[in-house]
Amino acid sequence: KHRISLGMKQCADDPWQDIIKKHPVGTEVEGEIKKVADSGLVIDFSETVDGFIHISDLSWEENNKDTVHQALTMSQQFCILADSIRLSRRSIVWR
Repeated sequence: KHRISLGMKQCADDPWQDIIKKHPVGTEVEGEIKKVADSGLVIDFSETVDGFIHISDLSWEENNKDTVHQALTMSQQFCILADSIRLSRRSIVWR
C-alpha cells in the first residue's frame, strides 16, 4: 500500500507570498510588541507571521538589554521598517 499524508498547512496558502506583497523592502509597518527578550523584540504585525528585531538593530544610544527592558513593554505599539527579505530562509530583516 502507498499512502499520502497531507496536513492542514499544506492545504492553506503560503503566508509568505502575502507578506512579501504587502510589505516590500522599505515598507514601514506598525505592530504590537509581543515579547521583550534579552536579544530583541518579537513584534506581532500580521495574523500569520511575527517579526523579530535584534537588539543591535534598535536605535538606542546604548544597545543593551537593560535599556530595552526599561523603555519598552509588551502590547506597546511599535513601528518597524522592512530592510531586506530572505525568502529562502522565510525571514524579513526589520529595522
